Amino acid sequence: MMQEETALPALLNSPIPALIAAGEGEFIEFKASLMWDYRKQSVNKELHEPVMKNLVGFMNSRGGLLLIGVDDEGSVLGIEPDLKTLRKPGVDGFENVFNVAFGNMVGMEYRPFVTLTFPVLEDKTICAISVRPSTHPAYLRYQGKEEFYLRTGNSSNALGVSAAVQYIQSRFG
Repeated sequence: MMQEETALPALLNSPIPALIAAGEGEFIEFKASLMWDYRKQSVNKELHEPVMKNLVGFMNSRGGLLLIGVDDEGSVLGIEPDLKTLRKPGVDGFENVFNVAFGNMVGMEYRPFVTLTFPVLEDKTICAISVRPSTHPAYLRYQGKEEFYLRTGNSSNALGVSAAVQYIQSRFG
């Protein structure tokens, strides 16, 4: 266990290009955008759900880093398509949209566990979201349901009620 504890901060302190090159894993997740749907070529607020699901999964486990503006293959797309759709321009507007979605789907009481930065890679802005482990169980509220997610391997998975109760008792109890 001690080795894992020290491995996490060292990994997340690596330069972002090195993290992208290493690919998605237990502590790293990529999302192409927060709201720009590349397939539909329009805004799709349903894209908030996979972002928030992974943030909740990281908070309920050992933390991690979610990069918005990077696709699953590790190509840097940038958040410029998201930025062009905002009423308030720039990264301030992006963070405002993020905060509204986060408040609605996770809860602002969990916002202190999440830090947004906006590094520029390959002349494109990305959103790097650092997530610290939460002190209380975090849940995702979406489409009338509330679910408990846990980061396992390279994905965040919903736990059934009994598994969630058992995990919560051992992790937060």
